Amino acid sequence: MDVAISPWSVGSAWAPCIEEKDGTYYFYYCAKYPNGTSAIGVAVADSPAGPYPAMDTPPLDFDVIAAARALTGRPIHVGQDIDPAVLTTSDASHYLARGN
Repeated sequence: MDVAISPWSVGSAWAPCIEEKDGTYYFYYCAKYPNGTSAIGVAVADSPAGPYPAMDTPPLDFDVIAAARALTGRPIHVGQDIDPAVLTTSDASHYLARGN
């Protein structure tokens, strides 16, 4: 499998999860910004074998979670974004969960 290096992260991409939706394959992975903050990145491909070019910015990081907390007013724990898990339901909704 060929995964292009993420333009925003340093180090390796670990704990990956791959999900297919409508013929597109999404490769979610854990990585860190240069300052050490964790985020979940995504690379996208048309084939399960790749290549998987990484997106320029992660879809889930500290700023996204903090913004959700501000919008909802609910206590959302902000910590390390790790262990992505993807679920596509029978109605083709695509959900991304994270560990902490």
